Amino acid sequence: MMPIRLIAIDMDGTLLTDDLQIPSSAKAAIAAARARGVRVVPATGRMFVSALPYARQIGAEGPIIAYNGAKVVDLDGRVRKHHPVPPEEALALVDLAEKHDLCLHLYFEDQTYVRRFDEGAQYYASLAGVEPVVMPDLRPVARRGTTKALIVDDPAAVERWCGELSRRFAGRLLVTRSLPRFVEFMAAGVCKGVALAELAAELGLAPEEVMAIGDSYNDIDMLTYAGVGVALGNAQPAVKEMADWVSSANTDHGVARAIEKFVLAS
Repeated sequence: MMPIRLIAIDMDGTLLTDDLQIPSSAKAAIAAARARGVRVVPATGRMFVSALPYARQIGAEGPIIAYNGAKVVDLDGRVRKHHPVPPEEALALVDLAEKHDLCLHLYFEDQTYVRRFDEGAQYYASLAGVEPVVMPDLRPVARRGTTKALIVDDPAAVERWCGELSRRFAGRLLVTRSLPRFVEFMAAGVCKGVALAELAAELGLAPEEVMAIGDSYNDIDMLTYAGVGVALGNAQPAVKEMADWVSSANTDHGVARAIEKFVLAS
């Protein structure tokens, strides 16, 4: 087995506990890995500005794989890659949200926009730590090319929407789930796995030198790419099934145990 030189870690449900804290065990394991020359990068559905404080807490060198891979940004804010949703698809999502009265978020230049500050927008803001801009008509943002799009609904509705919209936008958008109340939309071909593969190639690393740790559907592609794909104990069953190894939960030192097993014990 080749030594791990790059670790990609999801944030919500993985690096972060349910109260949005990073366990001290994870911080210590990450610091020990970095001391061995291992690069640690966050790979998250979060906006860059929302992910940055946590990246700094773990001493990440960057970049941050943000927006599920739609934007890759250095810690100083320099954008390495940006693959926004095409305007025509973003406009179709705005029409859908208006027709079904859905809580749709669009993103432009690291700011999120909503039609109104309803319960769904409040819930998102409480997790992301970012106050959305209210715009009753989201079409001007959609026409500029939103980095990604996100619908907030109850978990049962999210499962239905994910299936229906995956079929409706097949070949046009990548549709996935992250947290139980989120349906996320990226441009076709955009995902954490592609962004991670591109970063590894830039660093001259083979997939076998990469470990990825995650818990939800939007992590599957990066866990599949990495030589070592780790699902946490709280992960969705589909994620556990395809992982190379299942650690303990995010609230039970799951990240630390993965790093100890595959990096620090070698």
